[in-house]
Amino acid sequence: MPLQEFTLSGKTCQLFTFGEPRVLLVEPIDRNDLDFLGRETDFLCRNGLTDFALATFLIEDWNAELTPWKAAPVFGKEPFGDGAGKTLRFIEDALLPEVAVRMPGLKGRPVILGGYSLSALFALWAGYETDTFTAIAAASPSVWYPGWMDFAQIRTPKADRIYLSLGDAEERTRNRVMATVGGCIREQASLLERQGIETTLEWNPGNHFKEADIRTAKAFLWAANLSPKTMIEELVTYSPQDLSDLDALMHELSATSSCNSELLQAALAAPNVHIYVIREEGRIVATGTLCIKHMLEFTMADIESVVVSARCRGKGYGKALMTALITAAKDHKAHHIQLTSTPARVAANRLYQALGFEKYNTNCYKKEI
Repeated sequence: MPLQEFTLSGKTCQLFTFGEPRVLLVEPIDRNDLDFLGRETDFLCRNGLTDFALATFLIEDWNAELTPWKAAPVFGKEPFGDGAGKTLRFIEDALLPEVAVRMPGLKGRPVILGGYSLSALFALWAGYETDTFTAIAAASPSVWYPGWMDFAQIRTPKADRIYLSLGDAEERTRNRVMATVGGCIREQASLLERQGIETTLEWNPGNHFKEADIRTAKAFLWAANLSPKTMIEELVTYSPQDLSDLDALMHELSATSSCNSELLQAALAAPNVHIYVIREEGRIVATGTLCIKHMLEFTMADIESVVVSARCRGKGYGKALMTALITAAKDHKAHHIQLTSTPARVAANRLYQALGFEKYNTNCYKKEI
């Protein structure tokens, strides 16, 4: 993942390159987002977008630089500004020309503008203002913004494709203005459909602050026409349905195995435990766990509890899951990976050997405590 960092017109910019880029993603971010870009790009790569470039630039004043017109404070005491036009000019007149110089192979390729929250509102607004962007990836956009729906109702977007999403708990907020977001996003989606814009509205579980990086990645995937019905991700939080799915998978792994909320919470809280899942239409249908161990001699990884739902076998999910776990182990600088599998799991043993795992002679002991 080659990374170029540079300052342009006073803004801190990053240009990430993956494979041989065929599409350019552009995303305004704040300083908190810097810690999560790795998860976002990892999700993109794991779910089919392997040849792309991502250009980010740092927004210092979220309320001033991303909003299209001035508005009174909605939360806190800070009012909103009208800096969106200046930010859009920065993208079109400075950032995109600079990226073209640094990566001439992107000339003529699709450009997708996306973001989260107010950044997503900015992307949505820009989609009305210019035809520079092939698609807009607006994850949980702040369509509650005063005057936004009045603007959208009298304008037609210039972008070809527009993705919208919202957390299913976002409209259940005590803030009266922000509580309108559910009705506004539904109206926005309906409006785009009537205007003949290719669009979708995806509902994500949770409130506004849940997995913004993954939600943004899903938005970019759809905008790039790669929105998967099947997704691989590292589990960070879980819903009651997720817990039920994982418990069912553990029963498939072994008749005596199960998963409860106490065990799952402990695993998610452990810094060296990483649970990966494959979702099909939102439901978890496969899982595997990577355990990182820091030893005196080296760092090693254990792969545990790999199972694919019986109804989903034969789709390549086992190989995809194992590939994700192996990649994660490499990312954690593991010296080697080890796993165990009963001889009765013939297909699983065949897969492990095909992926380069070798049997080794050792005594394996177990003591109940």
